[in-house]
Amino acid sequence: MSTEDKTFEITTILFESNDSSVLVKGRINQGNMNYSSDITISMSQLNQVLNQLRRKNEQFELEDLMISERMYNDEILFTININQSYNSSVNLNELTNQDSIRQIRA
Repeated sequence: MSTEDKTFEITTILFESNDSSVLVKGRINQGNMNYSSDITISMSQLNQVLNQLRRKNEQFELEDLMISERMYNDEILFTININQSYNSSVNLNELTNQDSIRQIRA
């Protein structure tokens, strides 16, 4: 996936306690194009995303946004819903330095 001039406006982040991949839902903005998309990133890329969000939002408190739910197999599903009062736009170029990003299209 080419990430030239792409930003991703995050709405939801989902991951399980025993999984190394993270599902991120939101909107990709590239030039005049703007479309809904889901991407899969690694845990290290999640840390980069959270660091970008903290830099852009002084009042960003992850603990206030994260919900944890025990699933049927005793794993924990973590959901982070980012409300519209935060700047949730991240630069995809900063995330592709280490691991690849997989875009999910229906």
